[in-house]
Amino acid sequence: MYGMNRGFQVILEEYADKTETKRKVFRKEADYEVYIKELAAKGFHISTNSLQQFVHFIANSLEDGRIERIRCVKRPGFKDYMIAFRGRDWKKNEVEPSFVQNLDDPRTYLLLVLNQILNLATMSIYQKGFTKICPIDSRPQILIHSLMSDIAAGVASANCRGCMECAIAICKKLAVEIIEASKLTPLEELLSEILSFLIEECGSSSFEGTDSRNEETSSGSSGVLFGKSELEGELNSSQEDEKNSINQKNHSTGDSPEKEECMDGLITAAKAASDDEIADAVRDVYIGERLNKKRKEDFIDKEKAVDDDSLPDLEDVNTHYDTQINLNEEARTYPANERMPFELKGQANVLKRKVEKIFHNMQKPILRGRRTGQLDAAMAYKLAMNQMDCFMKKGEVSEFDGCAYFLADNSGSMQGNRQENCCKALSKIEHAFQDVMPLKIVAFNADDCYSVRHQVLKNWSEKVSSNGSYNFLTHCYANGGNKDGYSIRVATEELLHRPERKKILIVLSDGLPSAYEKNDGEKDVNDAVRKARKAGISVISIFFGDDSERSTFVKMYEKNCIITEPEGIDAELVRLMKRFCFR
Repeated sequence: MYGMNRGFQVILEEYADKTETKRKVFRKEADYEVYIKELAAKGFHISTNSLQQFVHFIANSLEDGRIERIRCVKRPGFKDYMIAFRGRDWKKNEVEPSFVQNLDDPRTYLLLVLNQILNLATMSIYQKGFTKICPIDSRPQILIHSLMSDIAAGVASANCRGCMECAIAICKKLAVEIIEASKLTPLEELLSEILSFLIEECGSSSFEGTDSRNEETSSGSSGVLFGKSELEGELNSSQEDEKNSINQKNHSTGDSPEKEECMDGLITAAKAASDDEIADAVRDVYIGERLNKKRKEDFIDKEKAVDDDSLPDLEDVNTHYDTQINLNEEARTYPANERMPFELKGQANVLKRKVEKIFHNMQKPILRGRRTGQLDAAMAYKLAMNQMDCFMKKGEVSEFDGCAYFLADNSGSMQGNRQENCCKALSKIEHAFQDVMPLKIVAFNADDCYSVRHQVLKNWSEKVSSNGSYNFLTHCYANGGNKDGYSIRVATEELLHRPERKKILIVLSDGLPSAYEKNDGEKDVNDAVRKARKAGISVISIFFGDDSERSTFVKMYEKNCIITEPEGIDAELVRLMKRFCFR
């Protein structure tokens, strides 16, 4: 959009500088419309639609060349296909000798120049026959040579913005030619007025005042596809006198016998596909669509089956204790309307994009370049060359089937920096993984040895747009003790009732269990962890407390125990989730 708008403006600015005796100043967009009306008052009626089409053609030609250059670099063999595909069109679209007789017509002259821009940007050579009818010292050659450095820079740009800057520079150099070609003849002016009148009278949007222009709109390729490039050396060459620079360059003709033979050989080498192969391809696509529909229906049924977030029966959990333990699971009572800070949201978005990319790569098709199967959009261009190895077949899609439960210590020792780092790390995990797998995040503490509280930051089927983990940090505080063994048993029971194949429980704590009589806490945790692992659940603990308790904490969990500082919780959680999902 930037290239289109700015190109349009630059043309009017440059034309005003070259034709107006008094300097014309353009400060806002309305000034350009006023200038067009001023030209109309002088008898020069400009078709803004035609002007915009010319700008669009120039910008698209350069961007096509840039994109195709990148694809040639990233995809081995793509360049050969582009040579054959472009070469066929190059052989057909030869410059008509009659063009020379009509070069005084502004539209014919501009069309000839634009065609060379397209060919140079996408194929690095002139249009076929151009050098025969336009000698090296002719007006079109001189003009086009002055544009070559901009064309080369645009195609070589690292991004679209840089390419558009080069397109704008070309528009500026062609400003007079574009304006002259956009001027309406008396007949076109009359037809435009009649058409505008009909639109106003009928109130219909089906009439559009457009001027037809003979523009080539073939998609671009890039790089030096056809031997020696007409752009060679232009990207880093200095700006010299146009005519002298031309005389110093040794241009290739663009339509040599060697290039003709190259085109013939490449084009005739394309193989036609049989009707049976096409029928097989159509059949495979149909079957693939049916299978995808069935998978989607099964997934929806599965989602409905696990949409219940209620707690399972915890009678088996209480059998491990001499006295009855009361669990109070609290849903969110405060509005989750606090937005994540800009910096934290940015980090969470980066992680989310990485996770989505990895999940996508796990499920991508594995067989490409086949003669039957589902049509590969990236190879569709081969159909134009009668090459039917443009299909792909998908293997069994390895859909991830897992869920994760996070237990975050919320006892009094977590106040301050520890709780903040823990909740921020959980907020990133929640943001990145909630769309790809079921998550439950719980903050646990205990009022005494017989009363445990679980505060739900995010439930299984819940998706909090403002992030439940971050809102917990802003609305709640840490207090009380912690009965880790009991909370682990509850989480284990919930995970065992989940239908997913892979299950992981991650416990984040800064200390040892405290809500126990005597010293039974360490033994209870060890027993709960062993039973969870025996049931097929991956249990991992992250410890970020005092060094004096480190050895005891490791002894409780035996393995998969990570020791870190509060600031390192973030990185450790990300590493654990990636290992769980993608190994």
